[in-house]
Amino acid sequence: MTHCNLDFIKSINPGSNSFTIKVIKLFLAETPEHVKQIKLEIANSNWGKVYEYTHKIKPSVLMLGFPLDMTEALLNILRYSQSGKNTDKIFDLFKLFENKISSIYYELDQELKKLEK
Repeated sequence: MTHCNLDFIKSINPGSNSFTIKVIKLFLAETPEHVKQIKLEIANSNWGKVYEYTHKIKPSVLMLGFPLDMTEALLNILRYSQSGKNTDKIFDLFKLFENKISSIYYELDQELKKLEK
């Protein structure tokens, strides 16, 4: 895989792909809508909602071994939206995350197909 590192999630249940498959499916089913909502709430400067939606995808991002720049961007969005500080940086952080998320979706979809064989 180019972007994600699934070593951690695969280590949770070695020898079985069922947990990894469940996490990837859940991520692919729910995250696109959460990312869409984050973008909308950033545009509305609704930092409480930005925090809420960002917090929902954080566990999956960490478990699925996202690239460091994306993970750090997401964690900073989480911090800034919760504290209300540095909110002027959130838009650029989100753009970094959003610009790469389509590649992540594609990569995870391809990995899911392999795991389900």
